[in-house]
Amino acid sequence: MSMASSDRAATPADERLARDLCDVLAEGYNIPAYIESSADRTLVVLNPGLTARCEGGLIWWTYASGPGSKMLTYAHAPLTAAARLVLLYATAVHCPPAAMSPGPLRRVRAEG
Repeated sequence: MSMASSDRAATPADERLARDLCDVLAEGYNIPAYIESSADRTLVVLNPGLTARCEGGLIWWTYASGPGSKMLTYAHAPLTAAARLVLLYATAVHCPPAAMSPGPLRRVRAEG
């Protein structure tokens, strides 16, 4: 895993992975993510505070897990990354994940 390396060049495979992640986010969760590419990195931006990096077959991101601390998380597949990122996105935009789904919402009735 080269998550801390800055001497690596972005590759076409990184861009394909980023496009696949954007497709899953748009089609599965109605999240309008976009790609930012440079010579050394390929990023998927979900919102200004939530960005995933596609690098060497991995999709990885960090987020604040508490005051003064960051958690690093990664996934190998766009479907897995999207399922994890949508929870952080929902917190960032104050919207429940079910409300972002393009499909019909299921109502769950509590017993009692």
